[in-house]
Amino acid sequence: MTLLAVSIAAPDTDSALAALQRAADGADLAELRLDLMHEFDLPRLLQTSPLPLVVTCRPPREGGRWQGSEEDRLDVLRAAADLGAAYVDLEWDALAELASLNRQHSRVIVSRHDFTRMPAALSGQAEVLWTAGADIVKLVGYANWLADVVPVLELLRNAPGPTVAIAMGACGLATRLLA
Repeated sequence: MTLLAVSIAAPDTDSALAALQRAADGADLAELRLDLMHEFDLPRLLQTSPLPLVVTCRPPREGGRWQGSEEDRLDVLRAAADLGAAYVDLEWDALAELASLNRQHSRVIVSRHDFTRMPAALSGQAEVLWTAGADIVKLVGYANWLADVVPVLELLRNAPGPTVAIAMGACGLATRLLA
């Protein structure tokens, strides 16, 4: 099943809720980028959102802007799962935290980003993440050439489980529609 997701990058809770209201007209779900917010009221966001939320709190090593400690970031993701977020996005290098997330009401997206190239063996990377317990795998790489899009398309076509695969850059633009 394909869902249309919109990413919400707002500075605060009120702005995020306003953006979520606008997005509800066409999106199936929204990614809430907490790492881009100056302040947020997570319970209010989760209770008031008109859309199911993917709670993301991306660290700088994965292209995010979280300014706090790693433990505080993981606490935010744990709180999101405890509060019943539809999805929690956890980075691949924090897989050890998978067991600490309340999965009664939340599904876990395990993601990995490469901002310089398209990683080799995307399907192998996806398999490792599924084996580790991901509900959904998200792999993102940079397409320097049109040929870099081929592994993304192959992964999307052959994936044995729910998958988001995207090629960044001008050469990969079309994959955002297929992800």
